[in-house]
Amino acid sequence: IKGLGSDPLPSVTLPDGATFPDDRRFALLKVGPIPAKVDDDDEPDFDPDRPAWIHKGRFVCAFTHPQLMSTLDTHYQTLDAPSTSNNANDSASDSANTAATARSSFRVWQRESDGSSDRSRAPLLGPIDLYSNDGRDALSSFMSDSSGEEVRLVTASSKPSNNVNS
Repeated sequence: IKGLGSDPLPSVTLPDGATFPDDRRFALLKVGPIPAKVDDDDEPDFDPDRPAWIHKGRFVCAFTHPQLMSTLDTHYQTLDAPSTSNNANDSASDSANTAATARSSFRVWQRESDGSSDRSRAPLLGPIDLYSNDGRDALSSFMSDSSGEEVRLVTASSKPSNNVNS
């Protein structure tokens, strides 16, 4: 998820022309007025069918909420690896297939005041599946409550849930 913690991976195999698996597949988009410091008439609203660059100030992430993010320990794992194509022109169909077949496990723990985290304790949230509407809604609600801003977890591989009007 854009702007959250990283997860160590012992190795990753990338086919030619492929991107890092699930890198920035999800993002925590702020819903509502655009902050004046990032308001740009040329900047698009998020469109899951045609994602484009959006300033990081429009997301809940380490850039906009460093204190909050320093208190959270997150873990993301893909449970079912989607099939990949070696044809770069198949990216649209791959995205649709990924949304239909992939599953994930995402958890959030509270960090201790020294920055450590005990993942053997019950998480604050999770496990949830970010490929499901229920999972995206759960993380959206959790981060909205935690940040004090209305947040929607968005992804380019499928439509965001419809429980938030934007």
